[in-house]
Amino acid sequence: PKEYDIYLKDKLEINKNFFVIDDINTPEYPESFKELFRSLGINNQIILPIFYRDELESAFFIANIQSTELLSSENLDFLLPLSKQISIGTHLFKLNENLNKNAQREKILRDAVFQVRLYDNPNEVFEYTANSLADLYKVNRVDHLHIDSNGDYVVIYEALTSQMKELKTKIMFNTDALKDIVGYTENEIVIINDSNQIESQELQN
Repeated sequence: PKEYDIYLKDKLEINKNFFVIDDINTPEYPESFKELFRSLGINNQIILPIFYRDELESAFFIANIQSTELLSSENLDFLLPLSKQISIGTHLFKLNENLNKNAQREKILRDAVFQVRLYDNPNEVFEYTANSLADLYKVNRVDHLHIDSNGDYVVIYEALTSQMKELKTKIMFNTDALKDIVGYTENEIVIINDSNQIESQELQN
């Protein structure tokens, strides 16, 4: 229950230490806790928090300890150094993962710069750029739009997965419609996380 989550989170963040429930049936625990433990078949539990820079990130739950000796503070003291090593190891993994992602993106950009110089006309550049962006951001569609003589934005080049509907040569919207979407910003990247951000119902669809 939510009550248990809040109680446990507060305990871990205040004490910055492992937390032991050696007998859930003692009066100090609310009935909702006891019902939760009974439904899970748990009588006692050690909660080992994983902190990083004083921020609670996760926790290990060790349940139904049979040996009272294992629940002694003497035997539990080794858990804190263990949790610190887990935290450090996890963040080293994340750091390496981010470094690898950055290295991959830098390689794609370097390759793009080199490749663009080999093309003889802008059309090839636009098509290559659409494919490179799709690969870089792992998305299922990248469209490159040109403005035609009527002021409409037409899809000229696109990179898309096989499941996506092709929009090449289709009119996406006119100048006014684009302003409805991105406002009047210039030389800025515009991110639309949700189509509901667009006021026009027609454009949402």
